[in-house]
Amino acid sequence: MWALLDIRVGRANRIQFVIFILICVAIRGLADIFYPAKSVMPDPAFPLKAFLTPRLLFQIIGFYIFYLGVFRRCRDRGSTKVAFTMLAFNVFFILPYLIPPLFSIYMIGGYFAIMSGVSGIFSLVILAFLVLFTIHLFKSGDPLPNQYGYPPVGLILGTMTRATYPPKLVEKYNAQARERDEHVREQEEAYQKRLENLYATNLKPSETPTTEFQEFKGRE
Repeated sequence: MWALLDIRVGRANRIQFVIFILICVAIRGLADIFYPAKSVMPDPAFPLKAFLTPRLLFQIIGFYIFYLGVFRRCRDRGSTKVAFTMLAFNVFFILPYLIPPLFSIYMIGGYFAIMSGVSGIFSLVILAFLVLFTIHLFKSGDPLPNQYGYPPVGLILGTMTRATYPPKLVEKYNAQARERDEHVREQEEAYQKRLENLYATNLKPSETPTTEFQEFKGRE
C-alpha cells in the first residue's frame, strides 16, 4: 500500500494520471467547503502565520498527489526531466511564501517587467510551457517494461509500482521478454552463419587456372 504513495517509484498511464487529477480537484473542493480562503494580513514578526491553517494541509496533500501523478506519468514516458522542470517552475512561485524577504525582490522584478513590457512575453512563455507540458503528459507511454517498472494497466492502480504489480502480469511480461530475447538470438545466429558462409566462399580456391598459369604450361 505504501509503495503506491511513494513518489520515488512507479509509473502511471493516462487514465491513472486523470484519477490523480480528479483526487486533487476533490481535495481542493473539500478545502474550499470546510476551510474557505480568508484574506489575512501577514504578521511582520511571523509572516507565515497567515498561511499555517488547516487549509494549507489540504493544499500540501493536493500538491503531493498532483506531483505523484506527474512523476509517474513522466516515468511511463521514459524520463523524469519534464517533471523536475515543472516542479522547479512551481517552486519558483512558492518560494516567496517560504522566504518572506523574497516578496520585495519579486515585487520589484514584477514592477520592472510590467513597465518594460516584458510581462506580456513572460505570460506567453508560461502559457506555451504549460501547453507543451500537458501534451507531453498525455502522449502514449512505453508499452514495454523500462527502468522504472512494468507498464501500468488500465484502472488497476496496483500496476503502478513493482511492489504491487500482479504476479500473473509480471510472468506475462517476463515470458514476452524471453521470447524477444530468443528471437534476437536466432536472428544473430542466422546473421553470423551468413557471414561465415560468405567468408568461406571468398576463401575457396578458384578451380579455373589463371591466364599466366595456362601460358606457362603451354611453354613447357
